[in-house]
Amino acid sequence: MESQLRVGIDVGCHAHRVGIADPAGSILEEFDISHSEAGFREFFRRVEERRAERVPGTQYRTSRRSYFDQVLCPQNPRS
Repeated sequence: MESQLRVGIDVGCHAHRVGIADPAGSILEEFDISHSEAGFREFFRRVEERRAERVPGTQYRTSRRSYFDQVLCPQNPRS
C-alpha cells in the first residue's frame, strides 16, 4: 500500500530517536523527542504530517496513542 510509513523508535531513558521511512525503507526524516507528553505530541504530529503528505486528507489514528499517554506519560494520563 502506497500510503504506508515505517516508523522506528530508539527508546532512551530521557529522550528517544525517531526515524520515519517510506515503504521501500528510504529515510524521510529523523528527529529526537523528549520522554514527555510534549515529546510524544511532537511524535504523533510529525507522523501525521508525513502521512498527510502521502495521502492528502487522511489523519493518523491508532489505539497506541492511549498507550503512550497512560504508560509513558503517567504524570498526565488521559482516559
